[in-house]
Amino acid sequence: MSRSKRLAAAVLLMLLLTAMRDPFRPPPDRCMAAALTQWRYQGMVVAGEAATGIVREPQGRWRRVRAGDTLPGGWRIDEVGKEAMRITLAQGCEPQRWRWQREGVQDATKSDGDAVPYQHAGKRKSARAGHADGG
Repeated sequence: MSRSKRLAAAVLLMLLLTAMRDPFRPPPDRCMAAALTQWRYQGMVVAGEAATGIVREPQGRWRRVRAGDTLPGGWRIDEVGKEAMRITLAQGCEPQRWRWQREGVQDATKSDGDAVPYQHAGKRKSARAGHADGG
């Protein structure tokens, strides 16, 4: 093998090795599913017929949201209720649906009042907290 071919093969090998993803780093979380439990639903305010939910982001910032709004990660607000807010994550994300329970409210599936996935359209899976479509 000529010297130029070996050099080209070495350069190609280096390019392939450096372009590979680090196998020890977790893949990027485009759905931001890990952040679901860090958001807090504080309650709602009703003005006329419009319900506005009040949530606290993981960074501590407050945000007012309504049904139909989209949050970071493609999360869509489905329902703003007195006791809970329901969201749907972007297509292809797991879990697909999530419920944030208002701070200080007790729930049979999770006693600390934090975020829990919710059952939708007759689907029945595990009721454990953190499991898609549970409880």
